[in-house]
Amino acid sequence: MLFFLLLILSAFILIRTAPIEQSESTTIFSTDKLPSNGSSLDYRILPYIGNGHVATVVFSDFIYMNGLYNGENGTSHRARIPSTLNWQFNIKPSSSLYTLNVSSGKIFCKIVVFNLMIFLGIFIETLENDEIRIERYLLASQEYTELLITYVALTRLASTG
Repeated sequence: MLFFLLLILSAFILIRTAPIEQSESTTIFSTDKLPSNGSSLDYRILPYIGNGHVATVVFSDFIYMNGLYNGENGTSHRARIPSTLNWQFNIKPSSSLYTLNVSSGKIFCKIVVFNLMIFLGIFIETLENDEIRIERYLLASQEYTELLITYVALTRLASTG
């Protein structure tokens, strides 16, 4: 009876999704827009990247760790650890190839793609303009469980000048 009630209640919940491109694999999701709630990101439906011990929501300000709580007795909840992974690249249009600035401002790119590879547990953000391609990989180490990894690959697309 309880299962039937949950099934009926779940039918009335509205779900908003970002547009997802067709991919060859059923475990890779790609989009050019992240879900937003007005002018800010909707963190409720962004993917978690974690390994069972540490985890974070993509682009959030916090990391969560297994067994670490804040508060006492009945008011205890998961502790929020400030994240060092919440940074974004900002590509400013310029004639110089070396004006790449890291900030949390607007992104001036021709191509912005977000990929979630579920089978590997990797989130990939790709930014590209005429001069450079930046790929940022966010993953949780499976061997060292206390480690969240950000890997950045820069590719120069413009010819040498």
